[in-house]
Amino acid sequence: MYNNLKKRIVIFIIITVIIFLIKSVEGIQITNYLLTTTPSNFIDISSTGTEITLGDDTYQVVNMGFDFTLYENTSNNITITSNGYLTFLTGSFFGNIDIPDPSLPNSVIAPFWDDLNPNPFFGGKVYYSTLGVSPNRIFIVQYNNVPHFDSIPNGVTFQVKLYESSNDIEFQYLDVLFNNSTLDNGSSATIGLENFYGSKAVKFSFDQPSLFNGLGLLFKVAL
Repeated sequence: MYNNLKKRIVIFIIITVIIFLIKSVEGIQITNYLLTTTPSNFIDISSTGTEITLGDDTYQVVNMGFDFTLYENTSNNITITSNGYLTFLTGSFFGNIDIPDPSLPNSVIAPFWDDLNPNPFFGGKVYYSTLGVSPNRIFIVQYNNVPHFDSIPNGVTFQVKLYESSNDIEFQYLDVLFNNSTLDNGSSATIGLENFYGSKAVKFSFDQPSLFNGLGLLFKVAL
């Protein structure tokens, strides 16, 4: 009888630990980010990264090599869109909107969400790369000389960095000028993060000339 009770206690403890571990993995959620400016730290991957071919209003899903969490979503895959944002969903919406907003797209990482056109025929290119070693890798997406749909061929160059483990997000801007005053410096772009439901966001700007060459933005997970 004593042995049976002991076995039951051991089984109960094991089950409790397993449930706790499962809940810990499933329960990774980020409720907010602290947005600050950060020094210029553009890591050019144009000669070392993987190039992807994107036309107007297209996208491609790629593997980052590690799990990354944005608000409620955790995945090792991410969608790179032609319109200057990343998402854990699919599609590529050219018409940027103010955030937060429940309409699509959601689950958005937007360094320069605008009607961009990275068609290689016009000189624009997009690269991605995972640098470093676990558990401190960095996944980088670089938009290189990508023109606006209404301002071909002059393009902008910027990148997103996603940090393994910390889940911090960094935007770096090398060139934000299309040589068009209505589009330059993010004048017609959305810059920020949005959650899966479109109910929460951290916004740097919407349709404002807030960007400048050499600017860095850091979205640090708030504890």
